[in-house]
Amino acid sequence: MDYVFGGCELKLHVAIDYTMSNGPPNDPNSLHFLGNNQGNGYTQAIQSVMNILKDYDHDQMYPVYGFGGRINTSPHENGSHCFALNGDIFHPECNGVQGVLNAYYNSINQVNLSGPTHFNKILEYVNGSARYSEMEMSQANQKYTVLLILTDGIINDLQESI
Repeated sequence: MDYVFGGCELKLHVAIDYTMSNGPPNDPNSLHFLGNNQGNGYTQAIQSVMNILKDYDHDQMYPVYGFGGRINTSPHENGSHCFALNGDIFHPECNGVQGVLNAYYNSINQVNLSGPTHFNKILEYVNGSARYSEMEMSQANQKYTVLLILTDGIINDLQESI
């Protein structure tokens, strides 16, 4: 808390993997399975990380993105590599940890798993957002952007992401 009182602020962004390698959400072995109103590995990671970092974000508004899924039901549409879970890519923020979880829960029934797993579009978007909001850094004005990427570990664009 000393850092918070000293002016340190984090802007946390969350990106969630909607590729087919996660398994269908209705399969108990899927990383997206939410049976019996219980969470999954993704919801546990969201809660664990955000509950630690939330005190460092003054407005408690968190941009949340998906990647690798089809937000359009067309079977011929490729997976999108950066989409806002709340449906508004220009204002992708969700209010608080519960808002992030709610956006994730709502997305499970609206996003079709696809692929491949590409990080570079998410990285480009968040980097652009960080540059846009960047101010003169000083001891009194410490701002950092953190991107939490939740994925099953497969990446198909490693060189582009680097």
